[in-house]
Amino acid sequence: MRDDETGKRSLFGPAPSGAPKQDGDDSSPPVTIECSRCGATSRVGLGDALFRLLRFSLWIPGRTYSRRLTCPACERRSWVRLRLL
Repeated sequence: MRDDETGKRSLFGPAPSGAPKQDGDDSSPPVTIECSRCGATSRVGLGDALFRLLRFSLWIPGRTYSRRLTCPACERRSWVRLRLL
């Protein structure tokens, strides 16, 4: 008997390219950090964004780049804009 007749290939083989996404397959990070110093926009996970905020951050409401924290792209402390996706 061949593997595909017993169903082993579908269980243990690679997923087909047109496979539908499962609920837990969303791998896009939920937070974007846009740096005013280097101009880069980085996508980071929620845990990384919270870590950067809790280490040391400053918030001035009403500004375009309202948070002062370490940029993930240039690793320098600068004014950034945070956005949740």
